[in-house]
Amino acid sequence: MNSKHLLGQACITLILITGFLCGPSPAAGQLTDAGLNGDCFHDSQTGLYWYDPGYFAGQPRGSLDMMLSHSTTWRWATSAEIDSLVGKTCSDCIQDETLEDVMGPRFSTITSGGPRWLGFYAETDPDGWLIESNDAPNFVNLTDSGFQNGAAGMGAGAWLVSSTNPLETAATLEDLGENGEFFYDHATNLYWKDPAAFHDMTRVEMEDWLAANPDWRWATSDEVYALAGKSSTDGTPLDAVVGERFSTVTSGGPRWLGLYADSGSSGILLQADIGPGFYVVTQCGPQVGAEALGAGAWMVRATDPTPVASKTWGDLKANYR
Repeated sequence: MNSKHLLGQACITLILITGFLCGPSPAAGQLTDAGLNGDCFHDSQTGLYWYDPGYFAGQPRGSLDMMLSHSTTWRWATSAEIDSLVGKTCSDCIQDETLEDVMGPRFSTITSGGPRWLGFYAETDPDGWLIESNDAPNFVNLTDSGFQNGAAGMGAGAWLVSSTNPLETAATLEDLGENGEFFYDHATNLYWKDPAAFHDMTRVEMEDWLAANPDWRWATSDEVYALAGKSSTDGTPLDAVVGERFSTVTSGGPRWLGLYADSGSSGILLQADIGPGFYVVTQCGPQVGAEALGAGAWMVRATDPTPVASKTWGDLKANYR
């Protein structure tokens, strides 16, 4: 068992207390870069895939909790799982690779000059867990880990893990249709109509469209929320997959809003707010009064719509003239 010890009075302030675990000697498991754009890494010893913790730096804990409560791929890592990285190194660190090439940019630099990564994790008290390398001069081995109080006020990232390859279970959204009017989720085998196709329609008008296009149906709330944590298959910005955004969030990323099955006038919103790529659905939630806001709709079907001509909204509007 590793024994906890404090780094010393110099590392303790009135509001922040950090605890460390002594690390073992380097272990067998090797860390390799993974993910669409190197934003994940893989531990061959445990088989776990990790998001680079800095990818979510500054994201509110509550937003990440919402995403993870619906994600079918990602979950919070435990402190024990983070501690299991101690003693490990990147697969090519003996050549010209660094730990930052694999785990992403450091959160901060420690006294020895080595990198430190800090993120939220499965527990909330203390609210952060960190890992670092004191392995001077090259810093090729992870040497220490421990808790960090006050992480929420420090712009911490997040420790997210998956037991499955995210390229197979999370990078699953693909643009389809002659004009990109559909997208497909390879994980669920569902085809989705771009929600913007229904912007400014009333629910009654949407129901009329469904009556004219019976292969489509309303998506359930569970089906919409299952898109949380997923990304495009190739790192394409989700604007080019899910379609025209409903609005733009503070970070510059897209937000989509649509009505869904049995929702009345309320809707569900999804957004991608981590730049510059904006290719991961990072937040989701309910939206009261969505119809009055001009929301679109979440419509799905189980068969490929590409070769099938469906009635356009223009065709349908002719019925009201």
